Amino acid sequence: MTPRDGDRACGCWIVRDGDGRAPPPVDGHADGQRPCPPPEDPTILIADDDDDVRESLVDIIHTAGWHAVAARDGEEALSQVRAAEPHAVVIDYRMPGMSGAEVIRTLREEKVQVPVILITAASEIEELAREAGVRCFLCKPFGTEELIAVLRRALWEGGC
Repeated sequence: MTPRDGDRACGCWIVRDGDGRAPPPVDGHADGQRPCPPPEDPTILIADDDDDVRESLVDIIHTAGWHAVAARDGEEALSQVRAAEPHAVVIDYRMPGMSGAEVIRTLREEKVQVPVILITAASEIEELAREAGVRCFLCKPFGTEELIAVLRRALWEGGC
């Protein structure tokens, strides 16, 4: 079952509630959450409409020893979040149909608590991430090490 508000007292809860503000600190942890024990075998959802990018990111996840599920668009990403219950989501901002921002908004409305890393080639990524209510983002092109570092922070260090 996908964690929802109140289901756990820990984690890197990056998809934020309505006003985009982080919850108040808990035990001094900056994002208001206690760090969770690391998942032993994390599953990462990769959502990107570009086949080559998506396949490359899945390969990176597999090389790190993690599981990956992939989605070609926003609708498929939402379906995969509900079915695969990933530990983190890496999602492109601009996709045909439902955009990454719309997926994030839907996750927030449904109270799904999962770390989200927004990726895009857009130069205004910081503003886009802020508007989407996420604080983890990468500007394309990015390196393998950058992706793995952001995912490790999201999964094991309770934030980005």
